Amino acid sequence: MPFNTEDHLIICNSNRTKHARSHVLDTFFPMKNFFRVLVYFDVPEDTLLERVKSSNRNTNIFRGDTNNFEALLKRQQLENEDVSTEEEADYLFLVRDNIEMNHVIDDIVHLAQ
Repeated sequence: MPFNTEDHLIICNSNRTKHARSHVLDTFFPMKNFFRVLVYFDVPEDTLLERVKSSNRNTNIFRGDTNNFEALLKRQQLENEDVSTEEEADYLFLVRDNIEMNHVIDDIVHLAQ
């Protein structure tokens, strides 16, 4: 059930496969109705591990067998992941570190103006 808005929407989506991402994007945000900007985070695994080990976030969000962020990261590292592609969006940005993130934020703000 697509909807229309003149506002900017920021959608956080952890769908790591193209099929799952496409389902969400095409069902709720079809390209004919929305200008899509995707940000793909390609953060090094050692950085991710460091972050999850020091996380103080509540773990009540977990379902199933996963009970902490480190276990979730290890499970995700074993799964296949489909990197986002340019055909999924009008713009695709790649972020590998905090410096790139700041540049991407500036670029997205510029696109929205």
